[in-house]
Amino acid sequence: MYRYLIREQVRYGQFREYLEINRELQAHAKAKGWVPWTLMVPTVGAMNEAVTVFDYPSLEVFERESREAETDPDFMKLIRRSAELIVQGSGTTELLQTITDLA
Repeated sequence: MYRYLIREQVRYGQFREYLEINRELQAHAKAKGWVPWTLMVPTVGAMNEAVTVFDYPSLEVFERESREAETDPDFMKLIRRSAELIVQGSGTTELLQTITDLA
């Protein structure tokens, strides 16, 4: 399994709009049959941080859906709307994989 995390800080006073756009993105992704994600916030830590968590069954699925999303005009329009609500330079990504037994 591959877990993809997107961390970004939402501008103060904009979190409700960010959540609304996220719901639109999720509906679009569901219609496309893409892997669903969970939007989380830290219990403690950075304020107004949003953490989007995706669990992909394989690297192949991650790569395919990333390409499909990047070339989908409607999805990218929503991404650009949400980007206007993010503190510039605050976004980071991580890609984690499960570990198996080592020899």
